[in-house]
Amino acid sequence: MSYKETKPLRRDAKLAKKTILYVDHTARWSGGEISLGRLLSALNPELFRPVVALAEEGPLADRLREMTIAVHIVPMDDTVRNTRKDSLDFGGITRKLFVAGPQIMQYAAKIAALARQENADLLHCNSLKSDIYGAIAGKMCKKPVIWHVRDFIDPTYLPQTTVVAFRSAAKVLPTHILTNSQATLECLFPTESGREKATVAHNGLAERDLLFDEPAERTTWAGQDAVRIGLVGRLAHWKGQHVLVEAVKLLKADRRAGRLPDDLPPVRFLIAGGALFGEEDYEAQVKAQGEPVAHCIEWLGAVKDIPALLAKLDIMVHTSVTPEPFGQVVIEGMAAGLPVIATRGGGVPEIITEGKTGMLTPMGDAAALAVAVRSLLCDPAKAAQIGRAGYHEARARFTSHKTAAVVENVYSRLLSGSEKKQGVMEMLAGGRGVF
Repeated sequence: MSYKETKPLRRDAKLAKKTILYVDHTARWSGGEISLGRLLSALNPELFRPVVALAEEGPLADRLREMTIAVHIVPMDDTVRNTRKDSLDFGGITRKLFVAGPQIMQYAAKIAALARQENADLLHCNSLKSDIYGAIAGKMCKKPVIWHVRDFIDPTYLPQTTVVAFRSAAKVLPTHILTNSQATLECLFPTESGREKATVAHNGLAERDLLFDEPAERTTWAGQDAVRIGLVGRLAHWKGQHVLVEAVKLLKADRRAGRLPDDLPPVRFLIAGGALFGEEDYEAQVKAQGEPVAHCIEWLGAVKDIPALLAKLDIMVHTSVTPEPFGQVVIEGMAAGLPVIATRGGGVPEIITEGKTGMLTPMGDAAALAVAVRSLLCDPAKAAQIGRAGYHEARARFTSHKTAAVVENVYSRLLSGSEKKQGVMEMLAGGRGVF
């Protein structure tokens, strides 16, 4: 099933400005929060007024304030805010509901009160935790609720009990659902049931992320002090930094065996990202794994200025070992004009056309990754060609303005009542309704 097509909302539409309350449990500058910031940077200010409710202070709050967006910090008890997704098996959910259930209801009441205070017309929930208390808040203040699902609702990511519960809740609690890829949508609703109330809105890049010159053609790597290959993503097992480390070892063996060009400069691997969510053990393990090739790997830690880092690279790799719901770093690399080698899973194949705008390798396959990297090191003209194609593809398909156009159309349908009317008509005709 292809994603729902929407026509851009007319910028001169004669509509009263609507207030959208965005709700998120974290203010960390991570995947979903980065995407939210980019979306809000492109939202039409003549039609929509964004207000953001966060459970903590942090980089997201700071950046939104720099954009002159109203931010409300509504503190949340740490026992709720810091709950790990992998702890929510049947026993975990039971304990959490017993201990934190009243706190969740109280917090939802605070969000509902804020929605009334700001005269919000709609609530837009940006994380799995905020989906739950945001939906309750929406019922309390009688406003439409959108869930923006950016994670795979799948046993790969969540305990089976949580998967079943969330999939069931998604059919009844939100008014509408946005997903960051068709793969995320199909994971949330494995059958057609439920998909009629959902829209795919691929993540997009902000103007700042597009300030790269078109890459030049290339025939050789010679003349550079090094060829730099980068991996960007928080240090976590599922992000697959260990796969790259193993590939580096194989490429070192290729160099010794003469399978790389004689005039190839030294190859350096830059790994950017820190351990954000209690993943310090993995960080220690993967760095120990990389000791035999430590001379050619640089661990950068968390990097604030990603565009500046991308400008230093020649090739980007993406190594997730489980399906990526979208692949935000993939479009960042493409927009920078880099040839991107990414894993074939989740939403990534919706981004890359194999061999044209990027390269795809099996998840968790260090040997295949090494082969793909070697092919670009041996053929710099091919690397440049792929980089140029990805550069134009990112600008044609993955900008924040394109994302905002899709989201704005969803807002306009919900707030005009057209979606509800459409659902009623479908039910009268014997079809599946929206509600």
